[in-house]
Amino acid sequence: DKGIDALLVHGDPSYYEKLGFEVELGKHLIPSYKLQYEFGWQALVLSSTQIENAEFRFTCVEALSGATLW
Repeated sequence: DKGIDALLVHGDPSYYEKLGFEVELGKHLIPSYKLQYEFGWQALVLSSTQIENAEFRFTCVEALSGATLW
């Protein structure tokens, strides 16, 4: 009800998959900055939005917007 379609994390896939996050879904959500370690980028879909068939580019909140954080 807050309009959030997906959650994204950057961490150990073997841990986050237990919580429902998927590495394959993360490949469709393109961050604003190049990731230093791409293997850990994962997503958990919270809505009926179809992520598997497209690529989505997004921006982050100001506190997380900075290339050195990625």
